[in-house]
Amino acid sequence: MTVKNETAVYAEAGASAGASAQIGKDGAAGHAGATAGASVGVDNTSSAYDSSGNGGAATGGVSIGVQAGAEVGGGATMDNGVATVGISGEVALLAGVDVDLSVSVDTKPAQKVVVNVANETAKETTKAANTVAKETTKAADKVVDTGKKAGDAIAKPFKKIKKPKWL
Repeated sequence: MTVKNETAVYAEAGASAGASAQIGKDGAAGHAGATAGASVGVDNTSSAYDSSGNGGAATGGVSIGVQAGAEVGGGATMDNGVATVGISGEVALLAGVDVDLSVSVDTKPAQKVVVNVANETAKETTKAANTVAKETTKAADKVVDTGKKAGDAIAKPFKKIKKPKWL
């Protein structure tokens, strides 16, 4: 398990506005917002992840200054079987608050369970089908044998009759 706790202090000034969206083979993300002003602030990020990629992270921050604006974003990705979902938000009017959250889950163990169950189901279904086919073949052989015996019994009296010479 890897646990991290990081704190950052900053001072910034500027103005920005924008929106973005990304969609790709590994996920999707979007962001929109506009901010303007000058501020000082502090952010703290705490995270904990195991060796498989399961875990989460949370960031919280506050700022103060001549500032106004709002930003929001979010996304979801899948990388090598690890699914991650995250959201972020910030709002400021003189004082500001920033919150980011993300959670990651390794789906490979669940994928392995599904594959193993499917393989075992296929194996047992094949066994059952083979058993049904074997028993059906036995029953068909008995029906054929019974039919042959019945045919022989019916034909037996006629074998004693001699064929006319003119045939």
